[in-house]
Amino acid sequence: MGRDKGFIIMDVRNIDIVNEIERVKDFFNGTYIYDAGKSPDELIIGGKIGGKDYTISFILDMNDKVKFLYKLLSYLSYLTADNHYGRKSQISLYYHERINRYFKTSFTLDELQKIYCRIGTGCNPELGYKFIESGFDMGLL
Repeated sequence: MGRDKGFIIMDVRNIDIVNEIERVKDFFNGTYIYDAGKSPDELIIGGKIGGKDYTISFILDMNDKVKFLYKLLSYLSYLTADNHYGRKSQISLYYHERINRYFKTSFTLDELQKIYCRIGTGCNPELGYKFIESGFDMGLL
């Protein structure tokens, strides 16, 4: 394991995942990896919005780029869902913009709501993998 600005970098076997984690750090301020000891490490994605810290995290228990991207999108979509923060909230708009930049998409808030409802927070991985592999074909959802 190495160190990055005081945080532990996990020993990932797939360089694609390492590269994606580095991209996440570029797009989402306050992102780091929590070394969980004997358990799988955890990716913490943070942001400071309106003077408050907002974070979301997930366990880094995958060894495949598609699975990583699915988990990332499924957890980030939570932050844009209507029933959590409201469509016009600063947090929803912040993550909406960054999700689109990161994934090079132009998802609307309605589409992100649908993504959250169908594959959000890891609820439907097989559909999520197909969605990622399709290049984000909304017809699959």
